[in-house]
Amino acid sequence: MKCVAYVRTASKNNEVALTKQMEMIKEFISEKNWKLDSVYTDVESGVKVNENLHKMIEDAQKGKIDVIVAADTTRILRTKEMANVLGKLYELNKVHLITVDNRINTFLNDDITVLNVYAYLNECEAKVMSQRIKDGKRFKKQKS
Repeated sequence: MKCVAYVRTASKNNEVALTKQMEMIKEFISEKNWKLDSVYTDVESGVKVNENLHKMIEDAQKGKIDVIVAADTTRILRTKEMANVLGKLYELNKVHLITVDNRINTFLNDDITVLNVYAYLNECEAKVMSQRIKDGKRFKKQKS
């Protein structure tokens, strides 16, 4: 089985987040007695700049990947479009998706409609967080 990990952080200065995700994924994979073949890592902000996510999807479409493991849904499911892409990977190529928190595990549950639910929730939360950051910067600027 070709098992890969996907890790992501928005901040270029957040090596701790990547390390924590990798530790969680490695432990999860070890418990399953699987072998980690490769890791796809993105360190950027924004949903359209995740180059390695797109590379991983291309590799999966080419049959180079059997299972993708991510730490949690927010790392990999940020938009409905991505949920659709990953759903098609499962339906057409039988590429499984698992999050370490087991919210998504296509080995246990092949109902991929849950991908859209998590993508929607993650998208909403990202918008709220973005607005909080903007408000905080505006408030700080007004105080200066």
